[in-house]
Amino acid sequence: MAFGIRIFEKDEYLFALLRQRLGYYFPEAYIMRFTRPDVPAGSGDESERFCEFEKTLFDQRQFKTEDTGDPDAICLFNDKGIIDCQSLSRALGISSKVTPVNMSDKPGSKITVLLSFVYREERERYISTLKDPYEYDVPLRLDFTGGYGIGNKESENMNDLLRLSRSRKFKGDDILSYVHRDSTGYLTPGGTADPDICHDIGAAGVTRILNAASELATSDSMSLSVLAVLDSFSSKDMLSISGSADRVIVLIHTLSPGLQDFISRLNRSLPHDVTAEVILTSERTAEYGKNAV
Repeated sequence: MAFGIRIFEKDEYLFALLRQRLGYYFPEAYIMRFTRPDVPAGSGDESERFCEFEKTLFDQRQFKTEDTGDPDAICLFNDKGIIDCQSLSRALGISSKVTPVNMSDKPGSKITVLLSFVYREERERYISTLKDPYEYDVPLRLDFTGGYGIGNKESENMNDLLRLSRSRKFKGDDILSYVHRDSTGYLTPGGTADPDICHDIGAAGVTRILNAASELATSDSMSLSVLAVLDSFSSKDMLSISGSADRVIVLIHTLSPGLQDFISRLNRSLPHDVTAEVILTSERTAEYGKNAV
């Protein structure tokens, strides 16, 4: 049975992520975007031809319930400021005649550790090609580096999060208090202009933060992907941190003997079902890129 999902959302990128994610649960749904009160973005009256009925989701930061024309409209964000697509699918299924596709076989969380030995520009170019983080309700990015993506400003959020992580009371929920959505769709606290604070917490501190993020998915019944970006850590710390990952990516310019030895040791330290993915990027000189790190 075809039905419509009307989404009141001004952020085009966020709508694209929602349409992709909700499409997994409701493959027959006709998903439409509205950017103004009760005015669809380019959909016209097509839904009347395809849909037997419609349900409405709205970004409560941008719209009021009455703006949607549907008194039963469902808020996109939960009380923690996170969009939980699993909960949204259940709400849509309960309030309609359509049963969501069972996604219970999807893991609650996935931790990807990216070890970068290249310039920031090349690192960001590669990260932009990753697709799997957006298959999860919460695509979280944590940069344990001396900076963040190209064109993005560092903030105090990551510094504050790292300081808080040293507290015994630190838990996964605390991470969500420091994140914002960046231009690529990740939820992130951004970067830090002080790389030393990342190294001060050490491998144990980084692992603690990653484990706390993973537990957040378990406790809140949401799926979560964590992209942890590391550079300038010692090889010993990189091996230790990678041991808690579901996926490990190594970005390098060339496979030198030293890196070849490191990758061999890395694979020996990983769980039996995880093998490091080695990505060779185009070599750049320090003169080429002002964004070199």
